[in-house]
Amino acid sequence: MIRKKSKKWERRFRLVHQKVCVTHVNFQKKAIAGFTELTISAVDPSASLVHLNCRNLRITGIEVNCNGKQFDVRCELRDPLSKVCPPDNKKRSLDYFTACQKAALDSVDPDFGRGELVIHLSDSLQEELQSTEAAVMTLKLVFLTEQSNGGLHFVVPEGKGSEASRGAHMFTSGSAGSSRLWFPCIDSLFELCTWELEFTVNVDMAAVSSGDLIEMIMTEDQLRKTYCFSLDIPTAAPRIGFVVGPFEILPNPAVPEITHFCLPGLLSLLQDSTAFFKDVYGYFEDLLSTRFPYQSYKQVFVDEAFDEAQSYSSLTIFNTSLLHSSRIIDQAFKTRRVLAKSLAEQYFTCYLSWESWNDWWLPTGMSGYLYGLYIQQAFGSNEYHFWLREELSAVSRAEKQPAGLPPLHSTKSLSQGQQVSPMTSSPRLFRSLASRSHLVMRLLAVKIGHDFLLQIFNKLLALASNAVQQPNRIGWESLLVSTQGFIKTLSTVSGKDMQVFFDQWVYRNGYARFNCQFVFNRKRNIVEIELHQEVPTGSQKFVGPLTVCIQELDGSFRHVIQVEDTQSRHEIACHSKSRRNKKKKIPLHSGEEVDMDLSLTDTDSPVLWLRFDPDLHWLREVDVQQPDYMWQLQLKYERDINAQLDALRSLENYPSTTARTCLADVISDNHCFFRVRTQAIQCMAKCITACSSKWGVPFILISIHRNLFGSYSCPTIIKLNDFSDFAMYFIQKEFPLAIAKLRNQHGQSPRDVLAFLQDMIKYNDNRVNLYSDSAYVSSLVDALSHIPTPAVAIARTPLKPEASALPVSSADAQVVAKEVVQLLNVDKLLPSYRNCITVSCLKAIRKLQKNGHLPAESQVFHLHAQVGLFEDVRLAALECLVDFVRVEKSEKELFLLLDVCATDPIPYIRYHVLKCLAAYPPFRRKDQSPLDTQDLVHKLWNLLGVNSSVDSRIRVTAMELYSTLYGKLTPSCMPDQGLGVVIDLKARQAVTRKSAPKAADAPTPVKSIPPKSAAVTQSPVSAKSKTPSLGTVGAAGGGTHKPLARPVSPQKGVTATATHTVPKQQTVSPVQASLFAPTSLRPSLPRPAVPQPSVSSAHLKHGHGPSVPTQTPVSSGVAVTALAKPQPHVQAKQHKHKHRHKKRSHQEAFGASKPPEMKAAPSVISQTIPMTSAVAASTTALPGSVVSGSEVVGSSSKKKHKHGKHKERKDGKEHNEHKEHKRKKHKHRKGDAEKPEALHLNPAPQLP
Repeated sequence: MIRKKSKKWERRFRLVHQKVCVTHVNFQKKAIAGFTELTISAVDPSASLVHLNCRNLRITGIEVNCNGKQFDVRCELRDPLSKVCPPDNKKRSLDYFTACQKAALDSVDPDFGRGELVIHLSDSLQEELQSTEAAVMTLKLVFLTEQSNGGLHFVVPEGKGSEASRGAHMFTSGSAGSSRLWFPCIDSLFELCTWELEFTVNVDMAAVSSGDLIEMIMTEDQLRKTYCFSLDIPTAAPRIGFVVGPFEILPNPAVPEITHFCLPGLLSLLQDSTAFFKDVYGYFEDLLSTRFPYQSYKQVFVDEAFDEAQSYSSLTIFNTSLLHSSRIIDQAFKTRRVLAKSLAEQYFTCYLSWESWNDWWLPTGMSGYLYGLYIQQAFGSNEYHFWLREELSAVSRAEKQPAGLPPLHSTKSLSQGQQVSPMTSSPRLFRSLASRSHLVMRLLAVKIGHDFLLQIFNKLLALASNAVQQPNRIGWESLLVSTQGFIKTLSTVSGKDMQVFFDQWVYRNGYARFNCQFVFNRKRNIVEIELHQEVPTGSQKFVGPLTVCIQELDGSFRHVIQVEDTQSRHEIACHSKSRRNKKKKIPLHSGEEVDMDLSLTDTDSPVLWLRFDPDLHWLREVDVQQPDYMWQLQLKYERDINAQLDALRSLENYPSTTARTCLADVISDNHCFFRVRTQAIQCMAKCITACSSKWGVPFILISIHRNLFGSYSCPTIIKLNDFSDFAMYFIQKEFPLAIAKLRNQHGQSPRDVLAFLQDMIKYNDNRVNLYSDSAYVSSLVDALSHIPTPAVAIARTPLKPEASALPVSSADAQVVAKEVVQLLNVDKLLPSYRNCITVSCLKAIRKLQKNGHLPAESQVFHLHAQVGLFEDVRLAALECLVDFVRVEKSEKELFLLLDVCATDPIPYIRYHVLKCLAAYPPFRRKDQSPLDTQDLVHKLWNLLGVNSSVDSRIRVTAMELYSTLYGKLTPSCMPDQGLGVVIDLKARQAVTRKSAPKAADAPTPVKSIPPKSAAVTQSPVSAKSKTPSLGTVGAAGGGTHKPLARPVSPQKGVTATATHTVPKQQTVSPVQASLFAPTSLRPSLPRPAVPQPSVSSAHLKHGHGPSVPTQTPVSSGVAVTALAKPQPHVQAKQHKHKHRHKKRSHQEAFGASKPPEMKAAPSVISQTIPMTSAVAASTTALPGSVVSGSEVVGSSSKKKHKHGKHKERKDGKEHNEHKEHKRKKHKHRKGDAEKPEALHLNPAPQLP
């Protein structure tokens, strides 16, 4: 059965109207105070409980009114998500945490009538509700937040002056379930009501909210003003947002309903960034044949936003990084796309929402389809098809992951599985599902027709518009779309039965993977096609019609074959016959007739090339095998960019002279789409590298570049920059990146490449250009970073065993380091747009470190990762630190990154660092790494349970990192949990059995509240106070939590103390001094004073001031020398120290008290299992279990010694065998080639 239940059917009360008043906004304490009034209609008058969602709040007062009377209530406030797992529990398995998280989420799930705040209605109030036919009560709650770390985000710059002059502002932010973090509500997308919103702010501030602005009222003292908004369209609480700050206002002159807001000093950028928006607004209204659903639409640009765009009802909050001037090219295309997509989400996501999380794909796919139509209208069909290709590639990559993608609509019942929810799923999964939703909606438009699908959209909007006019929740269900209702509307409008389509693409996951081979049969004049469909384990095959397009001598012909099985053969008759030595123009599918050079083709075959599913009507991946000359003809003469890109991908495997000539023609063809030309440049670089021994020099690409961009008098000097032709601008950016990847037969970059890049940097002149060259110079830095190859190690000899750790730095690396440092210094003085040059320089420095040309030091990244610098610079520095930890295995840097994930003031930086650590982990589950310690486990566990409790995106990403490092079971470095051991015979290692979760915490009862002004007893505010001042702000409900403590009673084989090895101090090289120590610039450049960067000034993001570390720019004229890696004797000392640590006595590890006497266990036949010494040690260190095969014979929970005591061995022979085993184990770790001997696991002793 399809799960169709929503929370509103199970709730005994329905929310009709809600009023939210924010009376105080304190930027210093990052807190707000106010009250909310909920008008609730009793569906079941006998109900005695009202559940609301309320987290991170202090409830200071509560009133209940019904028919003009006030009644007593009793409240309970609990927050199980603040401590998902009990703090005193020693279990550290991810399965246990997942079970505890599910129990905590289910206990307060608003979709099933539950919540953190439970209000007990008195008997007199229940009698009053039962005596009234239309029972309605008003619930008023006074709330207070302090130091909000979720739901609201405050940006408070440091400095002098008022908050408005410093640009302080705040806005609603957060993931699913974040509305309950700033006001009490029913935090569900399925509970709709009308709204009144009031915000009282200082006179120099402005408030922008969902809804329409009704009036603005000044207070009596003329120091504050109140903004009153009204939203008559039924909306869910997660769609309510607001912003407070000293914004500059820009009304749209063409469309009065649209208003733009930005921070002070950015008005000119706002005008350039939003000048096009009136066209998008009019295009969607004409396409849908309906007006914009809201009476007004506000766009607000703020700092430190988590997403580029966060959509609320009639309001969208954008990141300031989207703003750009008219001189910026790259960002203009991205900004247009983001703003257009956010407008489409106002129709389908905010106005028309979904009935359950199973129906999430419907509004998401509708808005994605509208957004795609705008791309096609604004940027052209080629760009639209390229975007479709990217969407399809994103879905295929996600499907290839081990977990894959779940179905868009789950057909499992509630007892069989849980729906996909953002509270438990990563943002990366939802992005992939959004791409799949759009592609499925586009397939549906192909099946029924584009016009029919737009009619369905119009009908859904018309039904919702009629429902809005109805009072008292009549027809409000039309504002929530469901899959079953959509199928009925689809059948009514189109007259087609689409159940088979939904069964294949909506109710199932996966995508089709085809391998195709074909041959021409001359005797029968047919093409014989063999089609093979790959069906992964657990998936089903895809069936249906598949289009095959064959380009013949007489034209392009399309055929439809039926795919019914995984292996199929098809015969297609050809319309042409082979012609020899006859010249005739060949008609193409686009209607053109062109002359082709058929000298390399098969004279007996009229087939020129073949394509499968040319219009992307399947979610598929097709691998066609055909000769290289067919790919060359397809690339050169086919006008569909998907066909051209497929040919480029295949030609990488066919490097030849003819392929090189074909690629050169495509690159030089101005009529070819610029994205195809950029891909052709990269393909030629790969072909030149593959044939470097034959072709020798990289003059082919360089000569093409000089023909396109070289000056007329001297082609080796490039022309003055002129980026008025955007297509040529992107091609000019791509050339350095491709040329820098060229390699000779020895795998080294040719010297001509470095000289070419130096000339491009030297002669780059942007004086007469109307556009900025920041992105172009950044691409030159990226190209420089590709030139140095890994340093060649000196051969190791018996006299110099440490010589393998000494890298040799090449002269090219010295030149590259000098250029990078110089560009980094210049960008500090003259910042580029969004500091893109600094970002590229930091990545280049890290690449030089990885290749052994610079000392592996992290100080330069620490300087650029400081709080207060521009966000892009910090993200680049933190990404370099993630790579530093992965390569250098630095525990200090790893803990620093985890501290950033826990305490950084910007939520997106916390999330991004966790995402990078999960994608590039310092080690994996089966690796033996020095970073795998109990301290790391405790730090990650604390991050899971406490530091990410208010943001599900960060919590889910932290769970992905924990799963990558340790899997779902208890980490091997942790003590045994006492539930037995399983031996994995394939991996030959011990795996701790997972533990069962405990029940969720019980709610914390709150004392009863007086009738007139009942206040929750947690608050110190008196019962008379309705709106508390921020001077009495205290800790929010839920309390704080201390970090998890280490276990005090270690298990057998694990010591209680942790040792840390201090790395040996390294000498400072000249390049290290030039990178990390403040020195002077070259004499030709002045040295002005660099002001202290401020986190508040938003203009720093757009190149109006320095946004880099305030240290003195470093020198760029220092030669690069090699830095020796740590010597082997240092590592030997560390290893020896660890070995002594493991050889402690049992008295030192478990105490000096003598354990009680134990009897011998019954005899059990032990199985001989070959193991390595490390696995054997880990197995014998686990007490109380007898291993037989791969099952647990004895459970240590029944045989565990009390108080951590251990029975000493009395048999001398057994003791000598144990010492001999340790000696061999130590000898094996030193590097002796010794085979692991078989280990006999004897029965464990039992307690008497």
